[in-house]
Amino acid sequence: MIRSTSLAALAVLVLALLVSTGAAAAERCQVYGAPDTTLKGKVYAFEAFSDDEGSIMRERKTDYYALVLPDRICVADKATALAEAPDFRVTIVRLDVSPRKLKGLLQKTVEVTGPLSRAEGEEPEVAMKVAKVTAVP
Repeated sequence: MIRSTSLAALAVLVLALLVSTGAAAAERCQVYGAPDTTLKGKVYAFEAFSDDEGSIMRERKTDYYALVLPDRICVADKATALAEAPDFRVTIVRLDVSPRKLKGLLQKTVEVTGPLSRAEGEEPEVAMKVAKVTAVP
């Protein structure tokens, strides 16, 4: 025999599960090419070394800048619900931006806005042409 308190607790649990599932299904994937895409994360400079073995000191240079996101995001070719999207989720987005725009923002939390694109064979595969970058307190 199920007690009424157990039944009430079960009903609350089921309701919470339905609400959280509905929220996940309502979440949309980011769409390639949408000019108003805004992402929030930390900016990092990924560095490479020159391959000149004749040199005693190897030169360090920034290979690219990237936004490291706090959570994975879904990126798709067209607007689609997260539940229907192909399994392409990322945590790092390459930033196509002038280093001057990032001055003083390395390893800080920012919001960047611009269109996303996918570059086959590059690391990371998802890139953003940054139209706007704003420091977030």
